[in-house]
Amino acid sequence: MLDFAKAAFPWILYGLGVAIYIKYMNSKAKPKDKK
Repeated sequence: MLDFAKAAFPWILYGLGVAIYIKYMNSKAKPKDKK
């Protein structure tokens, strides 16, 4: 179980980072599309 956690932890952080980045880019792009 610890080995699985060690293997999964970087992927969980990566997934969170990608999700936050996509949300950030979407919120930045929306005002441009409306203009």
